[in-house]
Amino acid sequence: MPSVSSFLIRTALVHLVLGFTIGAILLVGKAVHHVPFQYLPIHIELLLVGFVIQLTLGVAFWMFPRLTTITDRGRTKPIFAAYAVLNVGILCCCLSVFELPLLLGFGRAMEVVAMVAFVLNLWPRIYAFGRY
Repeated sequence: MPSVSSFLIRTALVHLVLGFTIGAILLVGKAVHHVPFQYLPIHIELLLVGFVIQLTLGVAFWMFPRLTTITDRGRTKPIFAAYAVLNVGILCCCLSVFELPLLLGFGRAMEVVAMVAFVLNLWPRIYAFGRY
């Protein structure tokens, strides 16, 4: 497994644990009739974007066809940059819950930039596979 995929998958699992922890806090809050609804968007962000999308990106980079040789997966620096930008975007979206609404738009924009960078870096592997 490439190191980029390993970082993406491990970070996805960290987001899964954090998302489940916040979900548990929400459930305990319902039991004692004090529901901290401000944590619900953080819970959703961590599980949907932090876990599902990041896990998908890690597995996609690992499993997509290679360029020419068994180990040639292309450049990894843009994927590490997309990894960093995606996690900063997730952090900004989570912090936007605490009355910082400008961070939500900035965080979503960073998430989109990370996805576009990932797809643009992965595209030559798809195109090269189709040519043979």
